[in-house]
Amino acid sequence: MGGHKNYSAGGGFSQYLYHTEGQTAIINGMRVKIIAKIGEDDHHSGLPFYSNTSDVYLKIEKSGNQVEQAIIYVNRKAVLEFDWGHPHKGKNGNPSFKKGEVHVHELHEVNGVVQRNPKVNPRWMSAAEMAKYGDIIRYANPNAKMR
Repeated sequence: MGGHKNYSAGGGFSQYLYHTEGQTAIINGMRVKIIAKIGEDDHHSGLPFYSNTSDVYLKIEKSGNQVEQAIIYVNRKAVLEFDWGHPHKGKNGNPSFKKGEVHVHELHEVNGVVQRNPKVNPRWMSAAEMAKYGDIIRYANPNAKMR
């Protein structure tokens, strides 16, 4: 679990930046883990854009009380990020989100590095995403509002 510089396409990482908290859950056929960063460095305060074995990683807020973020992986690379642990102010007519409202960031790969897609603004979850990932969001935080 780590960043692109430590990522090995064949599996594993040269350096692990996160550790698993608790047990792995299987939800809708996906491996879901709550993870936390190792150490106090803020250079990787969010979830990693590369996974080791899981389909979904969840992040606990700094207070340690609730999960506030989920990232979905396909072939070990992040494709979607669901955030609800902070407000998000929309710009240029795009929606704003209150803390507790799930907003989606689409991710893509550029020159071998996964990053947020700057051409796609944060948005509400689609009906298909709620059907596929809603149980994971409810497992992570039953109070998160998907729409």
